[in-house]
Amino acid sequence: MKRIIALFLVLLMLLPMMFACKKDDESKETNGTVGESEELPVVVEDLGGKEFNVLNVTSELEYGYANLTEENSDTVLSDAVFNRNLVVNERLNATMTVDDTLTTITQAKERILSLSMSGENEYDLYYLNSPHMMQLAVQGHVAEVDNLTDVIDFDDEWWEPEATGNTMINGVGYGFVGQAALHFYDSLYIIAYNTDRAQELDIPNLAEIALDGDWTLEKLKQYTIIGHEDNGPNGTNGIKDEYDRFGMATNMYFISTVLLSAGEEIVEYDSNNYPSFNGFSDRMIEIYEFVRDNFYVSQQSFMANTDKTLITGQPNHHDIFTSGKSLFYAEPVGSLEKLRTVEFDYCVLPSPKWDAEDEYITSVAQHARMFFLPNQTSDFRPIAIYLDNLNYQSMVDVTPTYIEDVVSLQRLNNVLSYNVMQDIILKSEKEVSLLFMYDWASLNTTIQNYACQNKGLGALSISLQRTFAGVVKDTLGEKK
Repeated sequence: MKRIIALFLVLLMLLPMMFACKKDDESKETNGTVGESEELPVVVEDLGGKEFNVLNVTSELEYGYANLTEENSDTVLSDAVFNRNLVVNERLNATMTVDDTLTTITQAKERILSLSMSGENEYDLYYLNSPHMMQLAVQGHVAEVDNLTDVIDFDDEWWEPEATGNTMINGVGYGFVGQAALHFYDSLYIIAYNTDRAQELDIPNLAEIALDGDWTLEKLKQYTIIGHEDNGPNGTNGIKDEYDRFGMATNMYFISTVLLSAGEEIVEYDSNNYPSFNGFSDRMIEIYEFVRDNFYVSQQSFMANTDKTLITGQPNHHDIFTSGKSLFYAEPVGSLEKLRTVEFDYCVLPSPKWDAEDEYITSVAQHARMFFLPNQTSDFRPIAIYLDNLNYQSMVDVTPTYIEDVVSLQRLNNVLSYNVMQDIILKSEKEVSLLFMYDWASLNTTIQNYACQNKGLGALSISLQRTFAGVVKDTLGEKK
């Protein structure tokens, strides 16, 4: 009898623990996909069959992958996007549709303005080019990112908090980016190089140099010189012409991307990311002059658009590289699609550092797409839950396939390219520049033109300090 009573007392003591374990199991069940018991690092709720409508424009796309949904999974990447959406939709009992019927960004802006002014709530999300949307944001037609922070922790690895931080105005963030926004990653500036040509020239493996942290502008200059051939109809002729082979093929944006990748923002930003211009630092001038002398006005580089008349047919820098006439090619990741049919192998490199001791920084093209929220949204929690799941699941299922897709454009399965993409380009700090988006007082364009014309920046600095603040104020409003 005493044994029975003792066992009974033990069972009574264990009941709370058993009940607690049952609650823990139920908690994990609610944090996973329907039917799964795994615990996920995102909030999971039954959204009651809600359909999220996204405004997108794809017909004006110049480069890159801009889809969030796929009806036909006819490529490995589209298959990954298609399956990601199936997983998320099942997990949350929700769906996502994309309205891509508008053919121009101008039409999209007009539609957003009309909805904002009328208070109509047609869309849950905008996925459009950042410069156009930032203009609408500062006019009050886009909701603040802080509306999502009750659900989303933007420091989680499937988000890119720098994208919001770089584009905050007066302390307010409007655009945001996560790993579902593949066009943002297609907008990261990189260097590609012809590895077949590099082997002919006995150039070492530059991907290994980059992974070791030693890929610098000095090394790019060194190998650009090696990659140059001064050819003429009767041999060397001492001029840049259609018979040459070039070390670098790029366009006028190169100077701006290099400055940002070297940590020079060109304009200064206060704690609220309100921009001002107080002249050029000594370090920036040093980098500018190095790039101008060694890439813009040198014999070794083909610079679009200034050199387009050198060759019959006026080819651009893409044509120069794809034809095998250049060792290096500087462009956003999305432009690698233009290399699909090249007859040589190539490898991907990050934007070079100024100093080997620096960290890699990746500059972002000004047309990169970001997510934006309609200002007439009344309940942000459902879209926050959906977006957090969508971007988390992208990190798990889509990003590895995306990197494979970039590498698969090469003739050989280049493991080093994969490692450079994964360990440097995607993981490095990403610099989104408001100056890129707005080009206040034509500062960005003028720097590029000055480099092409072999000019210094002294006179430009003096004149701009008088006009810059007024131009910024006209665009962004009063500084707060």
